[in-house]
Amino acid sequence: MFRNQYDHDVSIWSPQGRLYQIEYAMEAVKQGAATVALKSKTHVVLCALKRAPSELSAHQKKIMFIDDHIGVSIAGLASDARILCRFMRTECINHQYGFDKPMPVTRLMDHVSNKCQVPTQRYGRRPFGVGFLMAGYDEKGTHLYQLCPSANYYSCKSMAIGARSQSARTYLEKNLDKFADSNQDELIKHCMRALRDTLPNEVELTVKNCAVAVVGKDTPFAILNDVRVDTYLKAIEGDERAPQAQDDTLVTGEDDLPPPPPGGAGGTVDPRVVVATERMESSKTVLYNRTMSVLDTLASQIPQELRVKLMQHFGIAKEYEKNPETISITYYCLMYIANEAFKLQKEKQFVSNVLDYLESTKRNNPHDEIIKSMATGQATIEELITVLVGETNEAEDEEVRSAEQLRLLMRKHYTVGGLTDVLSVFGPVKDDFATLGKIAKSRAVAIFRELKSGGGAAASGGAGSSGMKPPEHNTSAGARASSPSKPPSATAAAPQPQMPQVPSYYDQSGSHKSVPFDTISQAQKLCRYANSALEHEDVATAIKNCEEAIRLLRPYNN
Repeated sequence: MFRNQYDHDVSIWSPQGRLYQIEYAMEAVKQGAATVALKSKTHVVLCALKRAPSELSAHQKKIMFIDDHIGVSIAGLASDARILCRFMRTECINHQYGFDKPMPVTRLMDHVSNKCQVPTQRYGRRPFGVGFLMAGYDEKGTHLYQLCPSANYYSCKSMAIGARSQSARTYLEKNLDKFADSNQDELIKHCMRALRDTLPNEVELTVKNCAVAVVGKDTPFAILNDVRVDTYLKAIEGDERAPQAQDDTLVTGEDDLPPPPPGGAGGTVDPRVVVATERMESSKTVLYNRTMSVLDTLASQIPQELRVKLMQHFGIAKEYEKNPETISITYYCLMYIANEAFKLQKEKQFVSNVLDYLESTKRNNPHDEIIKSMATGQATIEELITVLVGETNEAEDEEVRSAEQLRLLMRKHYTVGGLTDVLSVFGPVKDDFATLGKIAKSRAVAIFRELKSGGGAAASGGAGSSGMKPPEHNTSAGARASSPSKPPSATAAAPQPQMPQVPSYYDQSGSHKSVPFDTISQAQKLCRYANSALEHEDVATAIKNCEEAIRLLRPYNN
C-alpha cells in the first residue's frame, strides 16, 4: 500500500475495488502501541502498552474512561481517539438524561461506527487513524468490541491490536477456553501475559509501560493504580515467555517443516513445486537454535488449495531474501501471495501472518525506495524480468547443455513466470509481460520433461528450443519463441510446435539505425522513473529523466 494515482482522496476507488486512504488509516493502527482485551462471563479486562515520546515526557494515556460501565483502549493516533472518546461520552450523557438509564454498549458502538464511516465516503476528509477495543457491561452481560478505521466493528471474545499484536493473538487463541469461567484476577493475569508477548525478549513489562482497566458485574469501569498493577506483574513474573522470532512473526520448530510436494514414486509431480522446493531446501538458514526462517514458517502454512500455485513464488521470495539489496523483490512476492490467499476468504490467519511479515520488512527498510514507491517497484521488477529473459535466451542458444545447466535454465524460466504474476499487485499486467510469463512457464515445463526423460547431457539448444527472444536489429517486430513438447529427436519429421509470439518492446520498422537492446532497456527505465516522478508531482526529476532518455536515443535517430 503506497502512493499511486488512486489514493489522492478517500472517494477514489482503485480498479481492484480498494480505497487506499482507508488502508493507510488501518496501517496507522498497526503502528500503534499494542493493546489486549478479553472477557469472561462477569468481567472484561483491558491492557495496553504505554509509550513515552522521549525520556523527558510522560507515557501516553492508552486507556480512556467513557462511562461507569464502558471504557476503551486505543492503538493509533491519540488525537483522533480523543475526538471519538468525547463523542462517546456525550452520547452516554444524553442517553442517561433522556432515558434515565445507562446507554447499552451495543448501541454506543453502533453510533460511533456511524461517525467513523462518514469520512470514508466524503471528499476532502480523511478516516480516523485509530482502532478501539471497547469493554462494557450492561443488562445483557459483558461486551467486547473491536472498531476499525474502516468503520467495521466486531464482537469478540478476546482481541489484540497494534504493533506486534500477532504474538498476543496467538496466546489468546491457545488459552481461549479458559477465559469464560475465569475470575477477575485470573483474567487480568491472562491479559498481561498476552500483552507481555508483544514485547521483545529484552524488554520487560513494568508499571511504567503498562496500563490495566477492568469493568464487570458490580464493578464500575476503573483503571488500576500502579500498586495493583505491580501486584499482578509480580504474580506472572516467573511464567515462561513465548519464544519470538527475529522479527514480528512466530517461531516454529523443525517438526513444522513444509510438507513434501504432491505426488511421489510413480505419481505426477508438478515441476513448479519441485523447483520451488529445491530452491527452498538449498537456501534454508537456521535462526537461533533449531528454528526455521520466517519464510519457511509461512511456507508451511500455505492453504492446500494454493500450495501448488504459491510454492513457486515462495521459492523466488526465499532466493531474493538472501541479499539485502533485493529484499524488495521478496516484499512484492509476499504481497502477491497475500493477495491470492485473501481471495479465498477463509485463510485469514495465513494472510495475517504474511501481512505481519510485510509490515516488519517495510519497517526494517524505511529508506528502500523500491518498497516505498509502487511505481518504482513495478519498474524494477519489469527490468529484472527483461534481464532474466536476456539470460535465458543466451542459455537457449548454446549448442550443448549439461543436465545442471538445463536445471538452472528451468529455474530462470520459472522465476520469469513467477515475477510476471507478481506484476499483478501493481494493476493489470501489460500484454507483452503477460505473454513473456506464459512462454517462460511453458518452456520450463518442457525442460522439466526433458530432464525427467533423461535428456540434457547432449541436448542442443539452437535447433529445437529457442527462448523468448528480445527484439534484435535483424528480427521482425514480433520475435518468435518456440518450445518443444518433448526432447528434440533426430528422427522427428514433423516440425516442433510453436509457442505464441512475444510482442516486441519497440518497433524497428523504418529507417532508424539498429539500437542496442541495453540502450532500449535503459531508456525504458528512465521513462518509468519519469512517470513515477510525475505521480509525486516532481516535475524537475521527470524532465531530467526524459532528457536523459532522449540523449541516449538521439544518436540512433536518422
